Amino acid sequence: MDSSTAAAPLLSAIDVARECNNLGCDLLVMNNVASAIETFSLAIKLMRNISQACVDSHVHANLAKIASEYHHEARQLVQSAKTTLLGYTESSCCLKYSSRSIKLDSMRFSSGAIIIPSINRSSTILLYNMGLACLIHGKPPMLNASLPLFDMAYKLGIQAAASSTRSHVYNLEDDRSNLSTLQRICMDSLHFSAQLYHTNSDFDMADKILMELRHLVAQLPPTNDPQEQMRRHHFWILKDILQKPTLAPAA
Repeated sequence: MDSSTAAAPLLSAIDVARECNNLGCDLLVMNNVASAIETFSLAIKLMRNISQACVDSHVHANLAKIASEYHHEARQLVQSAKTTLLGYTESSCCLKYSSRSIKLDSMRFSSGAIIIPSINRSSTILLYNMGLACLIHGKPPMLNASLPLFDMAYKLGIQAAASSTRSHVYNLEDDRSNLSTLQRICMDSLHFSAQLYHTNSDFDMADKILMELRHLVAQLPPTNDPQEQMRRHHFWILKDILQKPTLAPAA
């Protein structure tokens, strides 16, 4: 069995995960947060199994199992999400929320083999999108659930960014675009986490994350994009803005 044939079931599972993610982004824009969380969650389950298969020494024996697991559930969910989106379109529902979620392009492959950097990048995006959906949901349990998601997105994003420039899968323009996306995710993940910890009165943790954010911004290459410059400036001064509250001295 050649690598292309062996990888076919895995590619099918990746395609379902990508479709779930992109539908989740559309649902989030439509402010259907619950359905978006459901689709992101299933996509993460699929990508977790895909990642495990890629590092498993018996990967070929596991391909059929990985492809079939969640597949029927995923297809049902995709169809349900499409129906929901169609209902919004037919009713001319206005967009209630301009989402910052990120869609996934088709995976890039070389000689039929799975490219680990591509999977790491996609997993980073999925974790970030799920964290963003939980944040938008707004209820305390969901806000708390977003913290580990942003943490995982940041850590995996750092790894994916480091390997992106070493990969020969993308052309130069793709490399820059992928690296820019990963850098944005890392900065936003730290930003949202710091805000949440500060809101929860965990000021020490918020301060620690803001220091990490400042360190990350300092390491980024220069940019001529005015909007990106403004974002970085905001992230840099955020540590000075989100200070631990102090009591006023007695009169």
